[in-house]
Amino acid sequence: MFSTRFRWLSNRGDVTQTQCMYFKLELILKLSLCKEFEIRLEDSELPGLVLRFSSVLDETDKRYGSDLCTVLTEITPSTKVAGLLQNPSKPLPMGLQDFADNLEDRLYDAAKKAVKLLRWFRGDCGHNPMGQVKGLMYSPDRLRQC
Repeated sequence: MFSTRFRWLSNRGDVTQTQCMYFKLELILKLSLCKEFEIRLEDSELPGLVLRFSSVLDETDKRYGSDLCTVLTEITPSTKVAGLLQNPSKPLPMGLQDFADNLEDRLYDAAKKAVKLLRWFRGDCGHNPMGQVKGLMYSPDRLRQC
């Protein structure tokens, strides 16, 4: 499931142990926020954590919801994971699969908590607004991240 959504966003640069990499998870929400905004959060395990909310632009995605939540973070992976990220194979090797699954879970959890807070603030109740996960992407350069 995860390996089909894990995409490399840049072919530039070598990945080393000390190089920070940028990760992005996109989720489609059934929320109707009607505004574009971002929330920056302090999290020791997910440095540079940013959640961006905007409207879904892709017509094929609109069947899952009207809003897009993009969760961004920057992490310095281990040398082994960084090497595997540079040339991922299919199926993903176990170490990379575990890293990706764990990171996707943490980013999804951050989005879920932010959406829960937004719903509370707006006085919303009822259905679960968490829709389709579009996928986890990564890049060694911030420019391609956004």
